[in-house]
Amino acid sequence: MRRFVAALLVLACLGLGQDLIPVEVKGVGPDRTQAIEDAKRSAVEKALGVAIEGFTMMENFRVIQDVVRSRAEGYIANFEVVEEIPFPDRFEVKIRANVSSSPLKADAKTLQSSLGGFRIMAFYDLRKVTTPADSENYAYAYERTNEFLSRNGLRYVERSVFDRLKQEAEALFPDTVNPLTVAQHMAVQANVPVFWELSRVVVTKADKALGITQAIATVDLKAYDTYTAEGMGTAVGKGEPAVEFQGDDAVRSAIDNGVQAAADKLLYQMNKILGRWLFDGKPYLLRFYGVSSYKILRKLKDKLKEDPRFGGQMEIIFAENYGQFDLTFKGASDELADATLDYAEKIPELSTLDVVGFFKNQVNFALPGAKVPEQAKGKPVKLGR
Repeated sequence: MRRFVAALLVLACLGLGQDLIPVEVKGVGPDRTQAIEDAKRSAVEKALGVAIEGFTMMENFRVIQDVVRSRAEGYIANFEVVEEIPFPDRFEVKIRANVSSSPLKADAKTLQSSLGGFRIMAFYDLRKVTTPADSENYAYAYERTNEFLSRNGLRYVERSVFDRLKQEAEALFPDTVNPLTVAQHMAVQANVPVFWELSRVVVTKADKALGITQAIATVDLKAYDTYTAEGMGTAVGKGEPAVEFQGDDAVRSAIDNGVQAAADKLLYQMNKILGRWLFDGKPYLLRFYGVSSYKILRKLKDKLKEDPRFGGQMEIIFAENYGQFDLTFKGASDELADATLDYAEKIPELSTLDVVGFFKNQVNFALPGAKVPEQAKGKPVKLGR
């Protein structure tokens, strides 16, 4: 009997072992603890490539890679430090880790499904272009940003489409004081969930000996969620100095370096937020027309908070004809609408509430007889509201 139980335990351990991916990686940090954390993230990143070897050409691989890397602790079954070296300015370690394959594969597939068709639109405000040199620099930085996105397995909006959308948007908003209103409208029309703004491109150059030109570029990039206007990260990239015999070549090389530095930072920031949204709930904006009482919306908010699918601060804001609040929800917009209506039916003042329009992450509700503007029936709230 004991031999039989022992055999079962061995088989169980073998089965468990088949679900683990052994890896050996290095980590670097300012101290031992942070070096180990860096090594854990590298272990998960390495194991991911093994776990999804059959479909490593999946779309948005870089996004998936960054998301699971940022959640490394949840995938490491066990690890041991096999080598550690303290340096005056850093600490390096080598670890052997076993990474759980099943949750890694499951989360990668979930992310792939959720991010299907994911695209990003790069944007810059032409009003910042005051000289021919500015025009060339921003246009070149825009192209390099799209090239970065493509290189990292992300889809982007082609220049011809960008120009057409920009012309249409500027015709609709001729007097706008907020360029992001134009950008958000363009992003909606292009059906992209995120847009990146090139908010600054500054190049300084100096002539050196032997006819050499040195240039340094500073590039600022910001990411926004298209449908809620929420910022998803800001990155400043000051690239390495570029040295060329031709001044124009030096400027372009410097911009290459600046875009690369800023985009790398911004993509990592954005991917961490995307992972949090996908696993913990996406941000949504709920707007209620014909509901004039704060107390009524507070009743609804309290009911939503009892449902674990809902989260966020849910700060209630009142305007002239409606109330609204932001929240997070683990599910699609139609599921959120259904759940909100179910809870509203339990509140006498909101029992006749209905959906009048929703667009991606914005859902608009109204009571019978409420005055609802046309833009609420399927169009997003513009930035700068």
